[in-house]
Amino acid sequence: MTDHGSDSLLTAEKGVPNTQNACKAQLRRLLGWLGDQGELKSPTQLRHEGDGIYAVRARCGLRAYGWFCKDKDGKDLFIVGHVVLKKQQKMNKGDFERTDKERKAYEESIK
Repeated sequence: MTDHGSDSLLTAEKGVPNTQNACKAQLRRLLGWLGDQGELKSPTQLRHEGDGIYAVRARCGLRAYGWFCKDKDGKDLFIVGHVVLKKQQKMNKGDFERTDKERKAYEESIK
């Protein structure tokens, strides 16, 4: 997870009502599963948003936007660049641009 991804996860989680703490845990569980397995069980939980950017979707509206890459040993990784709390299905342009900017910064940092 990039630094911005960590910060935006904490900010987005603050928007989730305390009655839905399970949702926060669900998103973290989905990200852990994706990191361990490289895929999720349900196609509704992982959606390709275009240009190599994906959304991991929890039921309450938390979305973690990121991309796949390989580590130095060739293992697949999912890097979270941005997290938001939203109700609509489609990714808005600002979230896409923010995630793409994070991806470019990340790729530049590992060169």
